[in-house]
Amino acid sequence: IDDRVTLKSFHMIDTNIDRFEDYCLRVLNIRGYVNYKKTSTIYTTIFLLEQLGDEYKRIAIHVLEDKAKYRANALRFFEEVNQQFETYHDLFYYFDLAKVLKVFEKEEYFTSNSKKLSKNANLDEVELYHHLKKITRLIISLVELTIDLRADTAFESNDKKKK
Repeated sequence: IDDRVTLKSFHMIDTNIDRFEDYCLRVLNIRGYVNYKKTSTIYTTIFLLEQLGDEYKRIAIHVLEDKAKYRANALRFFEEVNQQFETYHDLFYYFDLAKVLKVFEKEEYFTSNSKKLSKNANLDEVELYHHLKKITRLIISLVELTIDLRADTAFESNDKKKK
C-alpha cells in the first residue's frame, strides 16, 4: 500500500491478467483440462483469480486517487489477508488438509476481526476492509475449488498415512 510506483502499475498488470485469463479460458474451452471432469473447476478458479486481481486493483485505485491514509492496524490486517492468499497459493501446488483447516480458521478470524476494526475505522479504512472482506471470500472459494481438484488424491494419501 505504501509503494506508489507499484500501485500505479496495477492497471497495466490487471490488463495483462485479463488478457491471460481470456487466453486460458479459450484454451480450456478448446482442449479442456487434463482431468476432463475437473474442467469447470479450473475454469472457475481462473475466473475467481481474475476477480481477486480486480479487488487488488480497486484498492490501488483508492489509495492513489483518494490518497487514502491507513493506520497500523489496517495495514497489519492487509498483510494478514495477503498471507492468506500466499497460503492458498501453496495449497494449490502442495495440497495439505491441515493447511486447509487453518485457512478456514483464519477466515473466521478475518470475519470477526474486520467487524471489530470497522467500528473504529476512518472512511478509507472502512473501504479497505470492504475490499479485504471480498478478497477473503474469494480465497475461501478458491480453497474450496482446490479441495475439489485435489480431493481424490489428497484423501487417498491421507488414508495411506493412517495405515
